[in-house]
Amino acid sequence: MAEPGDLNIPRPETRFSRCTNCGSTSFRPNGPFQCQGKGSDPFNYKRWFDICEECNKFLWYNPPTALHLIPEDVQIRCTIKKSAKEDGDGDNSLFCPVDGCRTAAKNEPRKANKGCLRPIPHCSGCCKAAGGCALRAHRVSSSVGDSPAETPSPSINTPPVAVRREYARPFDPNYAKPYIASHGHLITESIKAAADEKAKDLSYVVIWSKASLSSTLQFNADSGPYAPARFKFINERSGHFIPNFAPPIVAASAASTLPNFISVLDFTTAQPTWVGQNLQCAIAVSKTSQVLLRTCDITADSDCLELESEILLYGSPLTANPIPAIVGSKSRLLHRVGSSIFPVQYTCEMVPVMLALSGIKNDGPALRSAFEEHVPGAEFVQQTVYRNVALYKSAVRLGILEKYIKFARTTDGKWSNVRNEVGQLTLKPTAPKAMVPMTIDLTGDEIVVEPDSVEVVPDLDSGPCKGNL
Repeated sequence: MAEPGDLNIPRPETRFSRCTNCGSTSFRPNGPFQCQGKGSDPFNYKRWFDICEECNKFLWYNPPTALHLIPEDVQIRCTIKKSAKEDGDGDNSLFCPVDGCRTAAKNEPRKANKGCLRPIPHCSGCCKAAGGCALRAHRVSSSVGDSPAETPSPSINTPPVAVRREYARPFDPNYAKPYIASHGHLITESIKAAADEKAKDLSYVVIWSKASLSSTLQFNADSGPYAPARFKFINERSGHFIPNFAPPIVAASAASTLPNFISVLDFTTAQPTWVGQNLQCAIAVSKTSQVLLRTCDITADSDCLELESEILLYGSPLTANPIPAIVGSKSRLLHRVGSSIFPVQYTCEMVPVMLALSGIKNDGPALRSAFEEHVPGAEFVQQTVYRNVALYKSAVRLGILEKYIKFARTTDGKWSNVRNEVGQLTLKPTAPKAMVPMTIDLTGDEIVVEPDSVEVVPDLDSGPCKGNL
């Protein structure tokens, strides 16, 4: 019986006339070729073949080689290559089998050269260190004259480079301490910023109840009308006020004839309408908006003191910067406009600001302080403030403010309309016949505009003053 490696299959004397797959008569030149067992199929060892130039099909001249005739190193090499193809998940890489053969950059196993003719393919360095193989890239140089004599040639007994394992050492106790400290600071700042942002999400609530809810208010009588109580709450849910989270509202509802329910003034309809709901229902609001409530045992609007003024000044549909409710029922001058722009858009918002600023004369610091108190966040420009104060005094002198105040937060109630009308009236050749100084009273249930005296400015177009300007 022939021994492995002793196969001596003669070269075929005649070649295939045509390809059995595509019928082409064109084959690779210099064929046929003999397989050296470098592929993944060991049974092709020493077989003769041709390759079709059209379809690249292998045409074999001999049957597969018997297993006992295939050398062991060929069998091992083919088996390794076949396993790498099946288990490599698309990566057909082979790794050098020498212990400790790793890359210096990433300390990873070094890939072997698939063309290495050793039984198990090695990388170039390890193959040369072991004496090399027939592969051209793995041959050990035989030139002695070009290299120093004292330089030893690589030997198979050369110990491999020690693997660096610094990454396996335990962490230092102070490892990442600066990062953790800075990260904790950022978390603290983030929580603080979120809390500050939530604190700005306020709801101003006005509620009418038969039960007294504030020590600053007199006890409500057994029969109406009932004075309102005003509160300011931080919304538990962003953009929504939930009455169930407000203890005064819960107490007022519990004292009424219909506990756990409350009436809300709805401005989304054509006319403001009272709508009943339970305390768990959320009321959609915007920042610094106002909510008008009353207990369900109050059914008549006449039983709600200052209801008309609340609707006039603050009860119109919500805008981007609605006016908050005011704590206290006697003075409107402490009201802060929920806007960072001056002049304010609506006349009903502008009048309380002008009432506070118009009485300050020749005192810049006091004017700035009052301005920042009533219009927080707006830029103080002294000329702009004086110009609007003069416009306000002209509107009072001309008696045109009352109608714009009654328009509330509508297009007709804008401060720009007051400015336009004052401009038109002052451009006329003759002034109005009744220019009476007016006083605006905001302390009652509704805005009242009254003349300062019964004296009437004389008509300059008639009488003894005619033509004497």
